[in-house]
Amino acid sequence: MRESAHFGRLLYRLDRDRDDATLRVQTPVPATLGALPVGYARMVAVDPFSWPEAGLEGRSVRFLLDANATKAVSQPGQRSKRVALETPEGIAWWERQACRAGLATIAVRGQQLEPIIARRDARNPTYLPATRFDGTAVVTDPAALQRAVLTGIGRGRAYGLGLLCLSLPETEVPVMAPPASLHAP
Repeated sequence: MRESAHFGRLLYRLDRDRDDATLRVQTPVPATLGALPVGYARMVAVDPFSWPEAGLEGRSVRFLLDANATKAVSQPGQRSKRVALETPEGIAWWERQACRAGLATIAVRGQQLEPIIARRDARNPTYLPATRFDGTAVVTDPAALQRAVLTGIGRGRAYGLGLLCLSLPETEVPVMAPPASLHAP
C-alpha cells in the first residue's frame, strides 16, 4: 500500500498470464486514466467501488489474496529475520487474517508464488515471499471486511501484495472489484 497526501491509499496486484499481464488497482479516489501514457494499456476496465449496505453478513463469498505470509525468527545476538510460512503455517496465518477481516473460512488453498523483488540492489537484492490464498468463506463482520478490502491485508502492500478480491460464488458477481484493470500491450 502506498500512501500519498494527494492520492490516499493505493492497493494493486499484477497478475501475469503467459504473454499477458493485468494490473488491478484499487484506490478511494477516482482514477485519472487520461493521464496514462499513450499505449500504456490496451484495455482499461473501471468498476466503481460498491459495497452492499445490508445482507452481507452470513453470505458465502469467494476470495483471492496474494500475501506476504511470514513470521519473524530470531537468533540470539542477531536481528530477527522474516521467513516465509510453508503450507500448514501459511493456512493458519490466513485463518488469523480472515478472522480479523470478518471472514470465517470454509475452504482455502495456499500456493507459493514467485518472490516479489522489493529492492533491486545488484549486490544485495531483497525479495518478499508471496503466497496466493483463494477459496470460500462466510462473512461474519461486514464492517471489518470492508476495512480489510479498503486497506489490504498483511505486509508488502507497497509491492503488490495484500489486495483482497471478493465475489459471490453463486453468481460470480463481484462484491468489491478493484476499480481499474489495465492490460499491458
